[in-house]
Amino acid sequence: VQVCAGVTTASAAAASLVASLTLRGLARRLVFVTAHTQRGAVPDLDWQALADPEATLAVYMGKDAAPHIARGLRDAGLAADTPVILIENVSLPHERQFATDLAMLPLAARTVLGDGPAMILIGKAMQAVHPVAQGKESGSTLAAKVQDMLQVHGSVGGQDL
Repeated sequence: VQVCAGVTTASAAAASLVASLTLRGLARRLVFVTAHTQRGAVPDLDWQALADPEATLAVYMGKDAAPHIARGLRDAGLAADTPVILIENVSLPHERQFATDLAMLPLAARTVLGDGPAMILIGKAMQAVHPVAQGKESGSTLAAKVQDMLQVHGSVGGQDL
């Protein structure tokens, strides 16, 4: 038996972002949740409890469920402009980070994330995070890419927007 010390993916993501998952006056609580379900199943989560504007929500394996996550949180009252950070391949050399908001989360997850595992961090504590290192994209870069895709294709992922 070999024991390897480690940190959670959410903690590794925060370290990579050089950010705190809690922030005095903005995010006093941190909630970990997984959105991984059987393929095609909708995550059965308590959206009312998760839609706390004074919390940071760390969603593991939420890439495929991003539309359900965004809808569930918005329907439960979380603001559309709530900051969101998407991080693919956390702590690996080919990690990628993207900043967006709750309204754009489904589109961002579909268009900018590749095949790697992704962590989704949602909440006001993420508003101070600005992915700027090589391979990391800001919301404005993401928005420009999305606009280009819409002009060329009229839809993203086969879905009209």
